[in-house]
Amino acid sequence: MKKVITSVGTSIFINYLQGCKDIEDHWCTIEKKRHREWDNCKDRIDRIRKPVTDWARNNEDASAEIKSLFKLLQKEKDDLDIFLLATDTVLSRLAAEIIKEVLVEQEGLTVYFNPQIDVIQGLQVQDYVEFMETGTQKFIKRIMEIAGGYFENVIFNISGGYKGLAPFMTIMAQVNSCDIIYIFEESEAL
Repeated sequence: MKKVITSVGTSIFINYLQGCKDIEDHWCTIEKKRHREWDNCKDRIDRIRKPVTDWARNNEDASAEIKSLFKLLQKEKDDLDIFLLATDTVLSRLAAEIIKEVLVEQEGLTVYFNPQIDVIQGLQVQDYVEFMETGTQKFIKRIMEIAGGYFENVIFNISGGYKGLAPFMTIMAQVNSCDIIYIFEESEAL
């Protein structure tokens, strides 16, 4: 069994909004909210969660994360432990929760996402200093915890999430001789 570390972005909402506008006001209101504002956004979160989850269940192209993980499962022909890591935003956590809900229905995938440890404090795009001094350090620390010092069975999925994280994940993968996967959202190639 392999561990797949997957950064989570918000493409699931962008993709949903291309065809459905029913959540647009709620999405726009919480788009830039930090994770610490989660409880204050619960009503809007709940109004977004159900329609996006229902849509994603029937759409393998719903997000970069879902698409790449389904492709990887087909390629590996083995069970996978998926670890979702979210940024320090309301929408990234919500995306991770929706993705987890969709993926746990897939045979062969075990999905881990615990907001207390998998929403990475400081991992955001508004404050570069906080991103570098806090976010990336906590991100790397969480990856080390997931790997448990053993990287032979770890795959890094850089398809989703902030593209600023790709270099950190790539370096960690190269230093530890791990595979890296990426799927461009509009292609079928893993």
